[in-house]
Amino acid sequence: MGPNHQPNGRIVPSQYTWNAKAAKLDIIGWTIERSGRIVEEVLPTKGDIMVTLDVFARQSVLGVFSDWSGTVSYYASCMGLN
Repeated sequence: MGPNHQPNGRIVPSQYTWNAKAAKLDIIGWTIERSGRIVEEVLPTKGDIMVTLDVFARQSVLGVFSDWSGTVSYYASCMGLN
């Protein structure tokens, strides 16, 4: 259900995410940094993790659980969400 990294470098919600939202389901994301697939295959840099978190917050999820709460807390503080 995570993000899709487009050929143009843009990170967007997956089709699965749009389908869940169309079904009026709330989405709670799980950690970004501890997922091997996302870190190794999709997001090559730490900056991409922040961009992904921004896509999550603005377009797709109700909330995010995190094993590394510093990243989510930093984003929330910068965006005035806490």
